[in-house]
Amino acid sequence: MKNILNGFLLALSYFTILPSKKNIDINDKTYKYMLLSFPLIGLILGSLSILAFLFFERFYLAIYAAFISSIIYIVLYGLLHLEAICEVVNAWMAKSSGDAVHDIMKERYLGVNGVIACFCFILLKVAIFTYLLYERKFEVILIVLMFSRLNLIFALNNYEFHIRNCEINMHYYETNMNTCKTNLYHCTTNTNNRVTNMSNYLSI
Repeated sequence: MKNILNGFLLALSYFTILPSKKNIDINDKTYKYMLLSFPLIGLILGSLSILAFLFFERFYLAIYAAFISSIIYIVLYGLLHLEAICEVVNAWMAKSSGDAVHDIMKERYLGVNGVIACFCFILLKVAIFTYLLYERKFEVILIVLMFSRLNLIFALNNYEFHIRNCEINMHYYETNMNTCKTNLYHCTTNTNNRVTNMSNYLSI
């Protein structure tokens, strides 16, 4: 039972901005129950958005209440992984121009094409969610939010991921970290030498 609860809390903390337990005991079973909790997270987000719509509908026009609730939904899941959309679009555009795709995706800065694509994605998502709330198609919202997260479980179990690239990136970051440590050591040594020289000079 504890693993089930920890798995749910881990999924809640990762896929939403809702408050959750900070110290979670993580093991293999926790990750398994985390995956099984994905549809429940979608159900919670959808239910909160629908309740927000029903609340705001009492004070504003239905279309305004639907729009506000759509924004609340996007905020609730923390705009998760929108940077991935930017990276994919930048890489796609770079591929068509003959540039190195992996180098583009490793860049720290977002390209213009990626930002525009991310903005269009948010705009489209808000528009669809607003329409569904305005038409009071609550069951469609809940089904989509639950099955979209079920699709993630399907993808994890049926597709291979570039683990080798992750290992290469990890090695790259570790190398940079060791370089920084070495530079810091040299800076500290040089500082100590300067302090020693200054002391010798003053003693003279």
